[in-house]
Amino acid sequence: MSASYAGAFKAVFLAVFIFVDLILFLVPFLMTRSRNRKLREYTITAEATVIDMSREHNKAYHGGGHNSGRHNNNAPMWYPTYQYAVGGQVFTHKSHVGTSAKPYEVGDKLKILVDPNNYEKYIIPDSKGFKLATGILWALFAFFLIGIVCAALFM
Repeated sequence: MSASYAGAFKAVFLAVFIFVDLILFLVPFLMTRSRNRKLREYTITAEATVIDMSREHNKAYHGGGHNSGRHNNNAPMWYPTYQYAVGGQVFTHKSHVGTSAKPYEVGDKLKILVDPNNYEKYIIPDSKGFKLATGILWALFAFFLIGIVCAALFM
């Protein structure tokens, strides 16, 4: 391979990795920024009760033939349903985020913050799922960043 092809390959390789790393930075950054905004703006504290834990096949991949990279793509996921009362009204919401491990039992209570402008919007301040998801994305960002630096220095 000539020096010009090697230089072009290196440039394309680094550009692709920089692009991927930029995405891996933006996604958890924007997720955290949105969450922090909600934590400031959702000022009504309420207690939610888990009224149901349904076990369903992963909705995002069921029947789609999409491979998520997991060994068992069609494994059942747990989806909690929460109920809480605000302003004299009772709200019931089934989570759209499923987990492979059962996060709650029926009857468990948890603190939520509710949007004062729309009682149907809420956030779980102590969400372990959010911390796990953003932690994994930040770790991938760091991994790719180290790879970019090493490739730039040693290629």
